[in-house]
Amino acid sequence: MAESKSYTPSSKHAKIFEGGTLYLRKDGYLIFQKYETDENDKYRRVTFTGKTEEQLAKKYKEFLKRVKEIRGQRQQEAYRMLAGAPLGLKPPAGIDIDISLSDWVLYFIQTYKTPPSVKRTTYSSYMQTYQTQILPFFGQTPLNKVTDADMQTYLNFLQTNGRLDRKGGLSPKSIYNIFVVLNAALEKARGKIIIENPAAELRLPEVQPTERRVLTVEEMEIFIKEIFSERLRVAMLLSLFTGARMGKYYRWSGATSTRRSGPSVSARIWNGCSSLTTHPAKRPS
Repeated sequence: MAESKSYTPSSKHAKIFEGGTLYLRKDGYLIFQKYETDENDKYRRVTFTGKTEEQLAKKYKEFLKRVKEIRGQRQQEAYRMLAGAPLGLKPPAGIDIDISLSDWVLYFIQTYKTPPSVKRTTYSSYMQTYQTQILPFFGQTPLNKVTDADMQTYLNFLQTNGRLDRKGGLSPKSIYNIFVVLNAALEKARGKIIIENPAAELRLPEVQPTERRVLTVEEMEIFIKEIFSERLRVAMLLSLFTGARMGKYYRWSGATSTRRSGPSVSARIWNGCSSLTTHPAKRPS
């Protein structure tokens, strides 16, 4: 570098060059040097050269402006990365980190709860819960913005206005069924979209067990007499004497429960034995 000597700036630019060193080279060029944090977050000495103080001041200001813009862009990108994958969160392929709770529940059902993974009736029940109870309440609220307080508000709503006609609340059993779907979806999102399940500590209303009585000997005799003309009488007898549900026997036999014209045996027996069930442990001897 050409021989230089110290240079005192004018009062107009003294504030700008404060903290740095200003030289006047033998060839008449001014050199300004100062330690600054550059656009790569590296603290180093930067050097500017110009024929006048105005040129040096302009170059220095442009440097500071450029560094601020680049660091700001990098910081925004870092925020986006943190928002996209906080604490190691990684959404499934094709799923945005800002997906709504409703869309996530739909994705969960259609990905993890479709036949043959679950029965068709279960799938239909889940979809009905999504369409009638979850989507109308949460709309497009982002899943990662839902809090435990929001879940408590939702629970309160179901208890007071959860019926489809909005004229009353749902029973504890209906609320439980809704949260079976919702909680399973939230658990699947944990570690992918959200850090914690906002419904994990929610206290649902207690479901009271339904009191049922068993068939008397006389009622079982009526049942046996009625089913002897039925194609699935063996399955019905098994159900009567074991207490198992008919659905199991349909799966074992490959039979389908198609509707008939006219009342079925279950309907005929129901008319005479309303609200009855079998229960081997309590069946009278």
